Amino acid sequence: MSNPRIKLVSPVAGDFQPGLAEHGFAGPPYSLLVLGALTPAGYDLQLIDESVRAVDHNRIDDADLVAITVMTPAAKRSYEIADIYRARGIPVIMGGIHPTCLPEEVAPHADSVVVGEAEDLWAGILDDWHNGRLAKQYKADELPDLSRQPIPRHDLLKGAGKYSLPHAVMATRGCPNNCEFCTVTQFYGRKYRTRRLEDVMEEVGSFKGKFIYFYDDNIVGKPKYALELFKAMIPLRKWWGSHSTIRIAREDELVESAARSGCKLLIIGFETVNTESLPALGKPPVKPDEYIRAIDKMHKWGIGVQGDFILGLDTDDSSVFEKTVEFIKKSGIDLIYLNLPYPYPRTRMRDRIEKDGRLLIKDDWPKYMMGNVCVRPKNMTP
Repeated sequence: MSNPRIKLVSPVAGDFQPGLAEHGFAGPPYSLLVLGALTPAGYDLQLIDESVRAVDHNRIDDADLVAITVMTPAAKRSYEIADIYRARGIPVIMGGIHPTCLPEEVAPHADSVVVGEAEDLWAGILDDWHNGRLAKQYKADELPDLSRQPIPRHDLLKGAGKYSLPHAVMATRGCPNNCEFCTVTQFYGRKYRTRRLEDVMEEVGSFKGKFIYFYDDNIVGKPKYALELFKAMIPLRKWWGSHSTIRIAREDELVESAARSGCKLLIIGFETVNTESLPALGKPPVKPDEYIRAIDKMHKWGIGVQGDFILGLDTDDSSVFEKTVEFIKKSGIDLIYLNLPYPYPRTRMRDRIEKDGRLLIKDDWPKYMMGNVCVRPKNMTP
């Protein structure tokens, strides 16, 4: 008797066409690699990441069970894929940030919905499916202990296609901040959790490529762990990038150790040049010139900086555009990502915007990215 076949699927987000990962800032679906490592022996696994290649609807019967990870901008595409599989009698499990926030919306498209992180649930879910008692919903009561996480199954990516960031790792989860627009704390919580350094180094050391990308939401959320991580990276002679906060520039030892360990790029959520708006967003206050000093310090150590900004916040008027351009020129920042307010489900921003009656796009989820105006601004026109 052949092994049960499980297909792990990451749908393409927004209105993008599948297969564009090599042209953008994209890496593999890390959560599915972890799920693969947690799958007991005796199952045949296949991973389909639509940022690399589309699900082949002509070969849709080559699975006995389908597990789909769902980000909010990919929800519509996720439902399309799930509905096709289920119409052919193949059960579908859906999990990730969007099902965690809106399980009632996802339920009609899935045989089972996973709420929260799936690590501690996955083996039991497979056992229930194998024995014909798959529940409609599974909910994680506690956050998983990352020290027990196995090395993710990067071998599942063989033959998947090209990524611009093929070698990806996640050493930590969670963020101590509680930004009103962010879904990280809804899913991963504010408790900052870390993996065993030995496991992270084993994973990083397995990559043949030079550049490593850490998916961590805040690589310096726990400075002591960050220092240990950076020092452990030095002998590997790799280059790496990740997300950080401006905190790294406030501590000389942190930024120096990051540079010596091979850090070449940090993505920092500056959010707005109107820094007096930061407390309303749930971020610590920052003096305007501190941004400039932080960028200068990181440049001194050879670290490039990408600044992420949100345009159209409630404290912005139309002058924010010129102010942002002037900051970009003055700071010498290397890369920028300009975003708009996206009131994702179950965030404080969405609750506030809905209460104010300013939600322009309610649940057309593919539009929750790439410049679509979902919120009526307070001090300018859409």
